[in-house]
Amino acid sequence: MLFQTKQRITEGRPIEDLRIVRLPEVLRLVGVSKSTWYRGIKLDYYPEKVGRSIRSVGWYEFEIRMVLENPLTDDELKILMAA
Repeated sequence: MLFQTKQRITEGRPIEDLRIVRLPEVLRLVGVSKSTWYRGIKLDYYPEKVGRSIRSVGWYEFEIRMVLENPLTDDELKILMAA
């Protein structure tokens, strides 16, 4: 699944969907390494980060849920691991 969220649609979402999940929790939930996660973002397999402040980033919970509900195909995994 290519993750094309350059224009996020957050309007109308329940407030719990807009919770920001920090990187350690994202990695634990998705089950990938930090380098694989950022490689996946570069390839549009995973969502872009949300800036909380200059030194703090995270991801919307609803986007992480989308990643978990739509796992990568075998072909996408091969591309991700080869990149």
